[in-house]
Amino acid sequence: MSNEHDKSHGEGIDRVLHDPISDKLVPLEPLDLSQIHSVDDLVRGMGRTAFTGRQVGEGATFWKRWPVTNSASS
Repeated sequence: MSNEHDKSHGEGIDRVLHDPISDKLVPLEPLDLSQIHSVDDLVRGMGRTAFTGRQVGEGATFWKRWPVTNSASS
């Protein structure tokens, strides 16, 4: 079987490229370790890097906004 028609890597597929601003894409930034002073700084910095790092950063932001309840006072 020939790999000429294998499109699993996207070759030969017509794609429409959009404007990054209208797609609400955020530019990636390198992680500047000189600006990291806590785990929070690290996780938020990772949120501005590659996709997986971005997911970690988004998770940290979500977690930070999560309402905190004191189960001892219930």
